[in-house]
Amino acid sequence: MERNKRLVVVIFGYLAWQIIFPTICSPLILGILTAEQMGYTLSAAPMGIVVGAVVTTLLGLLSGTRVALSMYSRAFHHIKTKKQLDRAWNVQLYGCYDGPIAETHWSGTVLPLVMMGFAIIGFPYPFNAVPAILTRWLLHVGVHVMFPREETGDRAWGSMSFTAMGLLLQDTISSACFLATGSIIPPIMLHTLSGPLSQMVGNRKKIAKKLGLPLE
Repeated sequence: MERNKRLVVVIFGYLAWQIIFPTICSPLILGILTAEQMGYTLSAAPMGIVVGAVVTTLLGLLSGTRVALSMYSRAFHHIKTKKQLDRAWNVQLYGCYDGPIAETHWSGTVLPLVMMGFAIIGFPYPFNAVPAILTRWLLHVGVHVMFPREETGDRAWGSMSFTAMGLLLQDTISSACFLATGSIIPPIMLHTLSGPLSQMVGNRKKIAKKLGLPLE
């Protein structure tokens, strides 16, 4: 019960911070970042939609490859029952549903601010993007470390090594799409649809089979 209370506090605190921080930095309050810098611009929307659709579809298809399934299986090494797999998988799916909030925070606010910081200390654009993306990833991993462990010793969604690798891939691709298009749409699409697409290609059943668990 205590662990569940802590989990609820962390989740709501995290979501609140994801909303409050971008709002403070946006033109709505302090104006540290413009709407264009945050990716909220109609002129970039068409390209954002095209790039987002292509990249998200490709990653969804790649998530069903043997390499991806092998990574999933290692992440869920602690899972012994179908109930545990269902919980871990559902937690991953729930984590996709905050796409607009999460990417406004990470791609639209954190990334531009960190890039501005590296520009100030002498990293010109576009070279400041590399350390900025790395910093974004480290911060993102640090936030996930705050979530409480399950009784098995791992987080509900799997091992932290798997999470760190997944976040490195997601943060890098989301950042690259955001910077290439100037639109927040590709990161939001990638964040929101990656989990459901992975389910659509049958990864949940494939992982259960690989772990020797019943499919139904």
